[in-house]
Amino acid sequence: ITYPLLDWIGFDASGGNSQETLDQLLYIYVGFPALFMLAAAAVMWNFPLNRTEQKLLRERITERDQHKLDEHPLSDAAAAVTQVGTGGGVADAPTK
Repeated sequence: ITYPLLDWIGFDASGGNSQETLDQLLYIYVGFPALFMLAAAAVMWNFPLNRTEQKLLRERITERDQHKLDEHPLSDAAAAVTQVGTGGGVADAPTK
C-alpha cells in the first residue's frame, strides 16, 4: 500500500519534491493513522462495559474458575499453588 500511495502523490525518493507533494506526504503520514485512531475511539466510546457490567463479568469469571477447580481432582494442589505466602513461598492448601 505504501509504494502505490507514494507513487500516486508523485513522491520522488531521490529528492526534488514539490511543496505540494511534501504536504500530501504529511497528510498521508498523519491523516491515515488519525482516521484509524478516531475509529478505535468511537468503538471504545460505545463499548457497553461500565463499572456494573465489569463487576458482573468479573463475578462470572470467578465462578467459572472456581467451578473448574472444584471439579479437578488436583483442586487442593492447584489451590495451594495459586496461594503465594507473604514470604514468597507457597502457602498450604486451605482446609475444607
